Amino acid sequence: MKIYSLLLSLTLCTTAWGEPNLGRMLPDEVAFFVQDLNTGEVLAEHNADRPMNPASVMKLVTSYAAFDTLGADFRWKTEWKMRAAVNNGVLDGNLFWVGSGDPTMEQDDLIAMQQSLRQKGIRSIGGKIVLDRSVWSKVATADNFARDAGKSFTIAPDQNMLSYKVVWVGVERNAAGDLAVVTKPPLPNIAVHNTAQFIGGSRCGNIARILKAYWDGATLHIGGRIPTACENQALYVNMLDPKDFACESFAGQWQQMGGTGTSVCLEGETPQDTNTVAEHLSAPLSDAIRTMNKQSDNLFARSIFLTLGANQAGDTVENARAAVFKSFKQSGIDTQGLVIENGSGLSREERVTARTLGTMLYRAYFNDLFNEPFIDSLPIAGHDGTLRRRLRDVGGLRMKTGTLKDVRALAGFRLPDGIHQTPLAIVVMINSPKSGAYLGDMDDLIRSLVALGNNKTPDPNAFAFSLYEHQYSGDPLHKKRISEHKGK
Repeated sequence: MKIYSLLLSLTLCTTAWGEPNLGRMLPDEVAFFVQDLNTGEVLAEHNADRPMNPASVMKLVTSYAAFDTLGADFRWKTEWKMRAAVNNGVLDGNLFWVGSGDPTMEQDDLIAMQQSLRQKGIRSIGGKIVLDRSVWSKVATADNFARDAGKSFTIAPDQNMLSYKVVWVGVERNAAGDLAVVTKPPLPNIAVHNTAQFIGGSRCGNIARILKAYWDGATLHIGGRIPTACENQALYVNMLDPKDFACESFAGQWQQMGGTGTSVCLEGETPQDTNTVAEHLSAPLSDAIRTMNKQSDNLFARSIFLTLGANQAGDTVENARAAVFKSFKQSGIDTQGLVIENGSGLSREERVTARTLGTMLYRAYFNDLFNEPFIDSLPIAGHDGTLRRRLRDVGGLRMKTGTLKDVRALAGFRLPDGIHQTPLAIVVMINSPKSGAYLGDMDDLIRSLVALGNNKTPDPNAFAFSLYEHQYSGDPLHKKRISEHKGK
């Protein structure tokens, strides 16, 4: 125990405000970095320059680069184009679906675009649906997750992504009173083999344990003895790749609103002499990043990362990486040790140092263009997102979580909360086979790091800036100090 205490004292770099509490964690399993955002003073650091796997905390790197490069108001634009004429309600040619890589596009957005076709007098499509996938040259990898293949968090981004390619399967009674299979979206071209039967029962329970459904690559198989109480309940079935899902969704929704014509899809580029016949603009990027960080959404993160390299010559993934490094370099953020595979943290390869993350948080806090949406995207401890059940006793804490096998991480801010007025940037990363058992120790470490700011004697000459208190926003001296702090 004396040897361990000596090792701890030698390896931890702290100030007089106190000593961080590692609990059961060994010094070489953890890295942390804490900075006073009022003064710029680093209150504590440990292994801060060691590249660590950050898991989903890597989404903050993607968030910063996306806000900085694309802007908080960026919107994905999905377009349908045509070059053929419309005769008697028939489009005499192909309809080109120009994908934007929008991860937020839903079935309702598809339906709205189809309604635009009908408003332009199109009732039937005489040609094919051509999926234009040129926005990205390729998709970044997320290797070594074969065990999790088929799970929603591993779904890869796609140029024509729609509704997370989610197929909901349920049962209902048809006109004859028999059990009928229902899918959302409607999939009229998909073969269904149904052996399920209704039985009596006023309670359904967990529909996933009762309704048996699987996709064999050609047919959707449905079985089970289903209580009548399970009518109108549904379960998710992973089926179809994103391209087929988009095509089948188009055909099903188009048919349901009375449209006719081919449901055949192919891939190709959109000719230059086409006209836009329908388009969909996504919600602002700030909304997507809020969803991404609050819920730790890998599809959103990987799509946003690729969007940084979209519509450029060459390798989209390398272009996206270059955009991140350019953003960091221009912001004065050290990229030593930064390794990016797909920008989501769903990676065994990605690495970043605690100091790099801490500096990035400092820059984000004082960035007039996107500080508010950046901070607003982070889960609030004890309240929402992936932190809703943790650290409820620590006021003003907004942090992104990271979880993988052998990895736990937290990074974000302790904001002024009316009691403690020292805003902090805090980063903690644990890389250890025991990381899953260290959750309580990690939270105790966060509490001890927050206490460094709580116990600090306030400097009456320190620059105090609360993101959510704008009463000094018109003060020239206040603006000058913000500018000075950006350059630190």
